[in-house]
Amino acid sequence: MKILILPVNYPNVYNPLSGIFFRDHALALQAVGHEVTVLAVMPIYLKDIWRQKRLSFGLVKQNDAGVVTYVFNFPTISQAGWWNNLLRTLIGWRLYRSIRRRYGHPDLVHVHSFTAGDLARRIKRIDGIRYAITEHSTVFAREKLSLTQKRLAPRVFKDASVRTAVSVPFAQLLTERYGYSFVYTPNPVDKIELINDSDNRALKTNPGKIRICNVAFCIPSKRQNRLIRAFSSVIEKFPEAELHIAGDGPQKKYLADLVSELDLESGVVFHGMLQRQDVFKLMRSCDLFALSSDFETFGVVLIEAMSCGLPVVATRCGGPESIITEDWLGILTERDDNSFTKGLMNGVKEVQNKRFDSQRISTHVRDTYSYQAIGKMMTNLYLTSTLFI
Repeated sequence: MKILILPVNYPNVYNPLSGIFFRDHALALQAVGHEVTVLAVMPIYLKDIWRQKRLSFGLVKQNDAGVVTYVFNFPTISQAGWWNNLLRTLIGWRLYRSIRRRYGHPDLVHVHSFTAGDLARRIKRIDGIRYAITEHSTVFAREKLSLTQKRLAPRVFKDASVRTAVSVPFAQLLTERYGYSFVYTPNPVDKIELINDSDNRALKTNPGKIRICNVAFCIPSKRQNRLIRAFSSVIEKFPEAELHIAGDGPQKKYLADLVSELDLESGVVFHGMLQRQDVFKLMRSCDLFALSSDFETFGVVLIEAMSCGLPVVATRCGGPESIITEDWLGILTERDDNSFTKGLMNGVKEVQNKRFDSQRISTHVRDTYSYQAIGKMMTNLYLTSTLFI
């Protein structure tokens, strides 16, 4: 099939990690034989332009591992929601016509997150091509929709032929809120990162240490302060434990100050923002992954950690409940400090007692979340839906 993907964001010169899991979805479909084109039209906000000290706008076209990719950046301000949506749709329509002339009509369109949905509605209205949508955004669970988004979401969902969400609780939330049926389809993980347990052991410089890993932007919803406070209790009982935090963001200084306040400098390491290959290298050198968030629609980072054989301790925050479905994969806690501290303590104890099977965890990820697995799942969903009626 010819599939056109319309993601709300995508890796670009301003943020190489932006929408990385949308790219994974495109590559998953390409891996099972579909002809995939990505069209990403993205507003770049003034704060990003100032931070990067660069002016890089307009179209970048490339062939990404067999996926033809069109990325168009335009400058704007974050407060201009309706204007950004209009520009995204108009620019996208112009680029779509160019794609259509060169590659022919797609068989279907797949939108990743509703903000990119008005272009799909226009393609459906003019060319009669139906679309699927996969919703990823945390704004629904956090009740953070802008006025523009409140108007946009219902019309995008209404006109879709297939609606999915990246966790079971999230699919249920959207079904109940909007009255349209959403089904669960997980995000894929990059298949080249699935490694065996011997690779992990080779990276562990001090096998006597129990190394806990966290990878996330340092923002309030990720609640690394909860993790650090929990670790302060863990290290009292397990003085050989270490906490490794990778990521950057507005709360990084606050978190560093908290580590100093709790006298944890010898046990906590901040790695800053890492390239993706370095994230996986860090994960493979650790024994346990911890996610302390208040909100996650899925939690790709959990899958990435598990692909490296790591068990996880995670809060019940929307996404992890659909991933940690068996106790041999990890531990789920409530979204409060006491519950998370107990869960982290139990996780370290389980690691120390060697009760997790890293090879089994990694194999589960390959069988459930690999490009091939998700590509086949999405193909079956397309073929059994109303997309082609």
